[in-house]
Amino acid sequence: LGEFGDAISYYKDYLSHYGTNLHVLNSIGECYYKLGNIEEALIAWEKSLEINSKQEKLKKIVQSIKDKK
Repeated sequence: LGEFGDAISYYKDYLSHYGTNLHVLNSIGECYYKLGNIEEALIAWEKSLEINSKQEKLKKIVQSIKDKK
């Protein structure tokens, strides 16, 4: 589990230096999801969808999670 936390820190550092990147946001979301932090995962994935709303697979994942709430 520690590697997911480390990855999140790395990805956030990347974003602070290079700006928003949908692939990095998706990876952050995946890490949070694997850590069980669903709310933070949704935040990252929704930011990614704001950049590119044509990510159909990601839209389905987000909707599925919201439907379970």
